[in-house]
Amino acid sequence: MKRAIAISLCILLILCLTSCEGKSVNGDTNEPQCYEGGIGDEMPTYFFNFTVNSAALTDTYSDVTLTEDTFLVASVTVKNVTEKVISMFDTDFQAQWGDDADDAYSYPITWEYEDGLLDEMRQLPQEYTLEAGKSRTGELVFIVPKGASEYSISYKELFSDTEGNASEGDVFFVFFKP
Repeated sequence: MKRAIAISLCILLILCLTSCEGKSVNGDTNEPQCYEGGIGDEMPTYFFNFTVNSAALTDTYSDVTLTEDTFLVASVTVKNVTEKVISMFDTDFQAQWGDDADDAYSYPITWEYEDGLLDEMRQLPQEYTLEAGKSRTGELVFIVPKGASEYSISYKELFSDTEGNASEGDVFFVFFKP
């Protein structure tokens, strides 16, 4: 059930990523906003703050070597800023690259390697919880095409009321050139 919810949230994220174009980063409206940062910038979302500490490209990760594509390995710190325990999924984050093509994105490799994580000691797990005020640092690993020069990692806030009605929040992008 949680996997189905995560998949639904990810699909909604894909559909909503283009909705930020032209919106002010510091607007005064109640409309969802887009926030942009870079490596090392803390991105304050409603539920947690996250920082992309570093990012690099590599053809080999753990015991897997890619020939046509490459791995994008990002060290990310996530800190719970609420008073409650929150559930996190590695698929809360998405990598983008290139020229805004509809298919220029990727989810963490746990989508490709569903039998288990490639490196459980370094990667953020598919699903985990964060206690109030606690943080966790780990790697998000994406498969991306070779040749792109600029990437971003994004997160989109999604809300649901007690009746199950969904609404969209802000979108956060961290841009970098690994």
